Amino acid sequence: MYSSFEIVLHVRDIAILHRLAAFFGVGTVYLKGKDKAVYRVTKFYDLYNTIMPFFTQHVLLSCKRADFLLWSKVLDVMHEKNHLTTDGFNLIIAYVASLNRGLSSRLISLYPNVVPFPRPVITQYVSDLSSDWLAGFVAGDGHFSINIRSSGQVTYTFDITQHIRDEQLMKNIIEFLGCGNLDSRPDANRCDIKVQDISSLINIIVPLFKVHSLCSIKELDFIYFSNAVDLISYKEHLTVDGLAKIKVIVSKMNNRESK
Repeated sequence: MYSSFEIVLHVRDIAILHRLAAFFGVGTVYLKGKDKAVYRVTKFYDLYNTIMPFFTQHVLLSCKRADFLLWSKVLDVMHEKNHLTTDGFNLIIAYVASLNRGLSSRLISLYPNVVPFPRPVITQYVSDLSSDWLAGFVAGDGHFSINIRSSGQVTYTFDITQHIRDEQLMKNIIEFLGCGNLDSRPDANRCDIKVQDISSLINIIVPLFKVHSLCSIKELDFIYFSNAVDLISYKEHLTVDGLAKIKVIVSKMNNRESK
């Protein structure tokens, strides 16, 4: 039996993972496939004495906190060596059954009668949010896009996508920002915040992330996006030269995403 902690990012953000490894002083960074980089911690001592205490003190604000609390319970059982007993092992199986990924098909076949441990209920408040936290959140799950339709119309969107279980967190983010619309799709298990009105982009979104930088490769997306928004704010997209400049920005964004 083993446990682990890992973060998976696009290979372009591998520098962030190396910074995390240096910050925690534990774990390794490696490449996975053609476009993924992984930071992983597997040593039990490091998990119990470094990773778990950090996220106990610095609380996760999404529903992923429920997974962390269950994961921590597993580590507590292992720390006391109770996983070597039948009761302790069965308790761990019940914890794992409630995690976001649940039990593997093999474990389900071996333990068909397992009763999942009650999943912790996470309460989320707008007061928990901060601009720095939001910048980090958007660095992972946000997206900036500029598109030009065949008619020449320029469209612009800032969006964040999450699992539907974090719908309340998304509502809190909208309240915190003071802009945006929520598109919930329970059938697809997802919900999206979309900010598409130019006034909110000019006065709220762009100023926010100019002050609170996105510490990932997504910062370059934001720079392209803010440059386009600046052109749009001065109505330059309505001119031939201005539209040509936005086309160059769109091309740079698309070419970067395809690499």
